[in-house]
Amino acid sequence: MQKLKKKPLSKKKLIILISSLCVIAAAVVGVVAYQLSIPTYFYTITDENRIKHLKSRSDNVEEALLEAGVYLSEHDRYQVTQDEKGSTVTVQRAQQVTVSVKGESKTFYTMGATVETLLKENSISTEAPWQVSVPLTEETYDGMSLRVDLVETESQSVERPLPYQTLYCKDPSLPEGETEPLFEGIDGIQQTVTERTYINGSLKGITVQENIEVEPATPEVVAVGTGERVGEERKFPLFGDQVIITKDGKQLYYSHMEIFEATGYTSWIDDVTGTTACGTPARVGAVAVDPKVIPYFTKMYIVSEDGVYDYGEASAEDCGGVIKGKIIDLFFDTESECWQFGRRDIQVYFLTDKP
Repeated sequence: MQKLKKKPLSKKKLIILISSLCVIAAAVVGVVAYQLSIPTYFYTITDENRIKHLKSRSDNVEEALLEAGVYLSEHDRYQVTQDEKGSTVTVQRAQQVTVSVKGESKTFYTMGATVETLLKENSISTEAPWQVSVPLTEETYDGMSLRVDLVETESQSVERPLPYQTLYCKDPSLPEGETEPLFEGIDGIQQTVTERTYINGSLKGITVQENIEVEPATPEVVAVGTGERVGEERKFPLFGDQVIITKDGKQLYYSHMEIFEATGYTSWIDDVTGTTACGTPARVGAVAVDPKVIPYFTKMYIVSEDGVYDYGEASAEDCGGVIKGKIIDLFFDTESECWQFGRRDIQVYFLTDKP
């Protein structure tokens, strides 16, 4: 086989080839030189809990953020600090907080603050009668919702009848089970003070603040026959549950009754002065007690347990060395009355202002 012989390039073609290679080389060198002439910028981007490092040809922070895939809303912000290593970019994401003011919702954006600061910055009052649904010191967070309501109160006073009670007294002069009205009942007047609470103009609650007895009710008193002395003249006092009818027609009310032992004393015996331990005049009705058992100035009604003595209304105003425990010393005007009374058991009814 015959070998082909390479034909040498002509001088002209060789010159063209060398020129082309020189142009290409110059272009490559120019591109490399251009690339080397463009500065490089280094960024450290912190976006909440994410940190990104970026090498960029742009000195524009917002362009660098886009290169790093960090996108900002119109309410987001960023801060930039620089040192010899480059730029540190800290992204601050805006918090969206929904505030309902008097029932109307409004949206606010904040970089983080207390509830009080957020509301004040947006001219929303936190003073009474406005009421905020969360503590003012609470820190805001993205997606937070809260209410600011107008809370107003109004006092109202209404008078209503205070119904009277019916009290029953035992009456031995009436046949057993028979009843007879002794005193007519009269309704009193009660004043009720309420507080009405309005939230954003709507009534939300009514609270009773006070009940005032403007005029007390007078109980109805009915005698109930026990049949022991039918036909005899009615004898007073009459006793019932919570009520005593005295011989002069008074209605007295009591809480409870206890049995005590009683003796009698007078100013004419021993060295008893005419003044009680409480500084009041010694008299019938001012009785001596053990103040540890019956406090001074306690009001009582006293009758002997055998029914012979109706001592009547009394007040604890005196004491004595031998008056200890459940013993009461009754004051009498004369020595003979004291001896006649002697020592006997008594029924002590502890009086109250109303049944």
